Amino acid sequence: MSTMVKLTAEEVERRRQRNRAIALLLLGMVALFFTITIVKLGGNVAERQSFPIIDRYGNDSTP
Repeated sequence: MSTMVKLTAEEVERRRQRNRAIALLLLGMVALFFTITIVKLGGNVAERQSFPIIDRYGNDSTP
């Protein structure tokens, strides 16, 4: 048997604020990791030579 807990308006508002803070922290971490990745890779990622694509028969199909 489960019992429902009634939250007061203040508790609901605190929970909402805490959830927003957690969401902002997660968004900040994603932005930080993305920025670090871009900086480490450098600006010319699109111009780098890619590895050749070899099909299962051993043929090089690099464009």
